[in-house]
Amino acid sequence: MSRLKLVMVPLAVVVVAAAVALPLVVRAQQPGYKGSKLCVMCHQNTHKEVVESWKKTGHASALWPADQPAPALKRTILGDFKAGPGFDQSQVKWVLGLGLISRQAYLDADFKVLPKWWDVKAKAWAPAMKWDHASQKMAEVGADTDARLACLGCHTTGYDPQAAKYGDAGVACEACHGPGVNHVGKGTKDTIVRPATLEPAREAMLCGQCHAHGADATGKYAFPVGFKPGDDLTKSFTMDPPAQGAMNQQYAQWLTSKHAAAGTVCTFCHEPHGVGGRPNQLKMDMPALCLSCHGATAKNPMKATDMHKMAAEKGQPSCTMCHMPGGSHAFTVPKV
Repeated sequence: MSRLKLVMVPLAVVVVAAAVALPLVVRAQQPGYKGSKLCVMCHQNTHKEVVESWKKTGHASALWPADQPAPALKRTILGDFKAGPGFDQSQVKWVLGLGLISRQAYLDADFKVLPKWWDVKAKAWAPAMKWDHASQKMAEVGADTDARLACLGCHTTGYDPQAAKYGDAGVACEACHGPGVNHVGKGTKDTIVRPATLEPAREAMLCGQCHAHGADATGKYAFPVGFKPGDDLTKSFTMDPPAQGAMNQQYAQWLTSKHAAAGTVCTFCHEPHGVGGRPNQLKMDMPALCLSCHGATAKNPMKATDMHKMAAEKGQPSCTMCHMPGGSHAFTVPKV
């Protein structure tokens, strides 16, 4: 976890404690992934707020077993199965996401994507969609849509696509900090990836590994197979350009923005561990977040546009309404 004060813990103590109290999840794909349970064993004490906040984020529950709802972690199956989605709730074995913003999707016991997801805004069922790399557009999932090819690389941590196994269900510590085997053994800062110390482009790639559409080098998987934090994402992922109506393409949009050119990366606005409990894991409430950098533009009469002045006179301006239409991270300047 970024910017954490780390402590030395003897490896033997960690291993014994894990074996007794916290059984490890399935060993992950790339050698060295240890699972978030070991991370939490130390950081629950040293950074309790970070750990507890992360547990409640959409990242931590990007994939969770349907038979283990946890209201304290916001885990609830939202779909109204009395409304007849075409499959029974008993078929749902895995849930993709918390449904905090737009939708909640479901998988069966064979990790096939069920044909409809729950639209949390409309409070209704809608056809489940996926990005099709070949046609460069969104398409409805079919009976053969396998989450092991299309979803699990981003909804788990340390995923092994060959064995279809993972280290953690959900986006856990090692998804951004890399394999923790050396860190568990030594506990020093130089044995784990610290995102804040990476050059801006590489730090943003941590988010880009999932917040973009594309395919791996083989074209078989919808995620960058083999990518590890600190790597060059372009070596393991062919990213598709932003597309109208597509979802979850924030990184691809950001690359086209002046923010990207200036090195203003995702963590300038977002708190990776969800500390603060704000929507979208924002660091500050709106519009204070935008004004923390762009205050001069919005307030200085010599720099502010007439539109900004009018918005300010009517109350606190909603920057995102004009500069992030539809949630776009291209941060465009609207034509007036």
